[in-house]
Amino acid sequence: MKLMIKVGGGGGSASLVGFTKTTGYRHLTGQVRPPPLPILTSYLASSFHHRYPPPPPPPPPPSTFPRNSLPFLPPRNQRHPSSNRSDTKNKRLLSTTHSHQRPILHIRSSTHTMSNKVDFEQTVGYDNGDQPVSWNRRDLLLYSVGIGAGPDDLDYVYEASNDFRAFPTYPLVLGLKGEGQDTTVFSDMVGSRSALPGFPRLDPNTIVHGEQSIQILKPIPLVSGQGWKLKKRVCGVHDKPSGLILETEVNLISPVGHVHATMIGSAFYRGGGQGTGYSKSIVSKQQPSKSASTAAANRTPDLRISERTTPSQAILYRLSGDYNPLHVDPEIGRKGGLGGVILHGLCSYGHAARAVLKAVEPKDGRPDSSTKPELEFISARFTSPVRPGDELETSVWILGESGDQLVEVAFEQTVKGGKKSLGGGYARIKRKSGRGNPSPSKL
Repeated sequence: MKLMIKVGGGGGSASLVGFTKTTGYRHLTGQVRPPPLPILTSYLASSFHHRYPPPPPPPPPPSTFPRNSLPFLPPRNQRHPSSNRSDTKNKRLLSTTHSHQRPILHIRSSTHTMSNKVDFEQTVGYDNGDQPVSWNRRDLLLYSVGIGAGPDDLDYVYEASNDFRAFPTYPLVLGLKGEGQDTTVFSDMVGSRSALPGFPRLDPNTIVHGEQSIQILKPIPLVSGQGWKLKKRVCGVHDKPSGLILETEVNLISPVGHVHATMIGSAFYRGGGQGTGYSKSIVSKQQPSKSASTAAANRTPDLRISERTTPSQAILYRLSGDYNPLHVDPEIGRKGGLGGVILHGLCSYGHAARAVLKAVEPKDGRPDSSTKPELEFISARFTSPVRPGDELETSVWILGESGDQLVEVAFEQTVKGGKKSLGGGYARIKRKSGRGNPSPSKL
């Protein structure tokens, strides 16, 4: 049956009429009155689409489906009008217009629509959400041993020491550790990066660490308890011919909202360059003055510390949460052109951080030390890979000390008999006569 409007003589009155092949025109309502236009419009639209349904759009190839999308969904402008309803409780809604029609599945879209199109302006500044994290004393002990601490560093490796404390760079591992105590799948932990708006999908096995900094704002408690989180955002992208650099800012936040550490790191995707030449960063990096850096480069280091890593150093360090197979499976390293297993960049970074603290206080980590230096800030650039078993030499230059006992240093690290592994190192350390473990009330 077709639905029509029959307009009356005067006063703009009208009635609903129907038309069939056998009976012709007849009134549906039995009375003349202004038509209910919203109902009429909806009925007309439903009747038309029922008789003349539009052909469904062809689905895209499987490789181009956006993350968390379904291949059978029509474009938004072809979905049922009810998909525009405001419903904040239900993510998925099943609705039908008539019992004989096929149900239409509506999935409410997220704030950012993911696509394969590379647009780094969408990537930079993107809020990557919060990640719950947790740790305990055993995690702190394992991390300290993983970065080379030993019998002369009991304050970091012995839980019964009077000044047992977290080594200050420990928060750097939390992004890959998360809140669990079991092993994790590296590709899953970094998989969220492929969902960044405007960022291409790249092989996580090509990732190496490019640069890292950490600023410690409050002490790290020995046991986290519940409610700690990492808050992340993308703060920079640099598209180079040799690869793609993704910079991320991460804040470690306590259950009461205090920021305990701010970390800025860059991931380098080898061979992932997109040829755009794009380069943008929305955070400023803390660096020593040029005059101090020049003075340090023209004189002998104030301290050199050499430590040999063990052949199993990467196997030990990965237990703190970084289960990237590049650091344990030689075949992956060979395929990536690295010749086999390499040491985690943050493991050699931890060795350098220990050397920096010992440059200010040679007895750092020992229970008989009267001075407990506190690392306030450290940054360095990863320049070449280190292999398990390599001997690392960290050179430290004291740049100066302020009236509040804040010491600035520059440093670099080289593989003995080989290349520089860390460059552009800078750190600030505060001398302190004693310290106690932070109480939960101060978190």
